[in-house]
Amino acid sequence: MASLDSLNEGVGNAPAGDCHPLARQVLEVQVDKVIQLYETMMTRHTVMIVGPTGGGKTVCLQTLAATQGKLGCPTKLFTINPKSIPISELYGVLDPVTRDWTDGLLSNIFRDMNKPVPEGREERRYIVYDSDVDALWVENMNSVMDDNKLLTLPNGERIRLNFPTCSMLYEVFDLQYASPATISRCGMVYVDPKDIGWQPFVWKWLNSRENAAEQEVLRELTAQYFDKCVDYVVDGIEDRETMKMIEPLRQARARSSSRSCCCRRRLSRVAGRPAAPRAPPPPRRRRR
Repeated sequence: MASLDSLNEGVGNAPAGDCHPLARQVLEVQVDKVIQLYETMMTRHTVMIVGPTGGGKTVCLQTLAATQGKLGCPTKLFTINPKSIPISELYGVLDPVTRDWTDGLLSNIFRDMNKPVPEGREERRYIVYDSDVDALWVENMNSVMDDNKLLTLPNGERIRLNFPTCSMLYEVFDLQYASPATISRCGMVYVDPKDIGWQPFVWKWLNSRENAAEQEVLRELTAQYFDKCVDYVVDGIEDRETMKMIEPLRQARARSSSRSCCCRRRLSRVAGRPAAPRAPPPPRRRRR
C-alpha cells in the first residue's frame, strides 16, 4: 500500500486536472480531508464521511481512489443507495415454502467484492452507502462493523469482510437517525461546505466556457461583484471592511412571507366570514 508521504505528494502536488477525474480545483482543505480519510481507513474498516451537501464528500472519495490508482493500487468504488429499495431486495429473501434463496443487491456486491485478490496484486475495493443511516437497514450491518467483520444473510450464509482490501464507507448528511451502537463502530471524517466556499464552483464553471474572451470577462465581473453579492444576500454583510451587518435577504424574505400568511389569516378571522355550510349526513338504510 502507498505510504502517507507518497499519498500526500500525489494529492497535493499534482496539477488541477491530474488527480481529479473531472478537472476540479485543488484546495488545501480538500487535500487535508483526503489525508484524514486515508489515515482513518488505515485503522478502521468502516468509515463515515459526514457533512452537508456541497462539502466535498464525493470529491474526497474520488480523489482518494484516483490517487491510489496512480500510485499503483487500483481502487474500485461500489456505490449504492440502501434507502431506494426494500430490505428484501437489499439483503436478499428466502422463500418460506420452496426454500429458494434470491440474492439482494448488497449481498451480491458484498460477495463479489470480497473475493480473494490474485497473488502479487494489490487492490482496494470500497462499498459506498450514499444515503441516510437509520435502524431500518443499518442494524443488520453491526456484525460487519465490529471486529467480527461478518455479514450474516437471512439464509444463514456468512460473508467475511476482507480487510484491508475491502472497506465500507458511509456518505451521510448527518447522524440524526443513527444509533450509538452504529456510531461507536465507525471512524468519522467531517466536511464543512464553509471551508470550501463558492469559489471552486465558479472556477469550475468558468473553465467549462469554450470562449477564452468570455472567460476573462466573466472572471473580472465575478471578482468585482460576486463576492459582495454573496456576502449581502447570504450572510448579510453590507461592508466587510467595517463589518456592517444587516438581516440577510433570504431570511428577510422567509420572515416576510410567513408574516404575510399570518396577517391574511388574522384578517379573515376579523372579517367574520361565514363558515362553509356542512354537508347533510348520508341517509340511513332501513333494515328489512
